[in-house]
Amino acid sequence: MSEKPHIQISAETVVKSGAPSLMRVEVEKTRRAGRIGKTSGLFRVPEVIDYDEARGVAVFERITGIQPLRLVLCRGELDSILVGRIGAALAAVHRELTLPSEMIVPLPPEFVAGGGVSFFMAIRASTTCIRIRAKRRWLLWTGR
Repeated sequence: MSEKPHIQISAETVVKSGAPSLMRVEVEKTRRAGRIGKTSGLFRVPEVIDYDEARGVAVFERITGIQPLRLVLCRGELDSILVGRIGAALAAVHRELTLPSEMIVPLPPEFVAGGGVSFFMAIRASTTCIRIRAKRRWLLWTGR
């Protein structure tokens, strides 16, 4: 499989392919984040439907019926309840999502400040995407 990442979106699935070593980490992070989301009830992560480790190809569930968080922000619908749920979801991911040492890829030096990771990079590296429960609807946070 090509080292260059590729994404195909259909009605029910998202197929991602790339360097097998990186896809292995992405699939594992997705599975672990999914378990954290189910346990906490704070967010939902697309299920891994199929994964070919040798080729670096993963098939994920496509989650529909969500609103991008940036649109909620643009409409001025961000309130303290939503902010609290986003914070709780991010805290759960950062507290509980760990990887085996052989899967940890160090950040480039420009992203590390004072021996730690910048807040932006910590959020961006958390997970590919999560759905956050806000009031009676789901929102999508992509870490971008």
